[in-house]
Amino acid sequence: MFLTIHATSAIVIGQAITNPIGAFLAGLASHYVLDAIPHGDEKKLDGLSLANMSWIATLDQTILLVNFLLLFHYKPHLLLTSAVIAAVSGAMLPDWLTAAHRLSEELDNKFTRVLHRLLDSLQNLHHYLHCRLIPYEIPFSLGLALQLVFLVGLWVII
Repeated sequence: MFLTIHATSAIVIGQAITNPIGAFLAGLASHYVLDAIPHGDEKKLDGLSLANMSWIATLDQTILLVNFLLLFHYKPHLLLTSAVIAAVSGAMLPDWLTAAHRLSEELDNKFTRVLHRLLDSLQNLHHYLHCRLIPYEIPFSLGLALQLVFLVGLWVII
């Protein structure tokens, strides 16, 4: 799923779970649950160059920012509580760690080699849940439509 879906679902979580630690953990868990649902991009990013991955990540972050701005405009009751911030951080953390793992492959120094080894197990779990738990691939266009349905549903809940 794109970060927009992860972060928006985490807003719902942060509104429901007011304890920041609980919200963070629930947001983190929600990332893996949502990634286990086939959504069309499971293999799209495999083998992309670092430059292409950076471009896609920038686009994803930009859409996320636009989504947040629209949410705050159209949902003025939405508050950025510590639980909401913690849930959103937890929900986005696996993709940020994936980026760090990918970057650590490209850079060759002692720190990045250690970082890469530390993140390997977590990255393997993320990849398993994203691509192998439910080994069914849907077309990218259908995945985008599915994510849009999720986004609209989350907006309604918020």
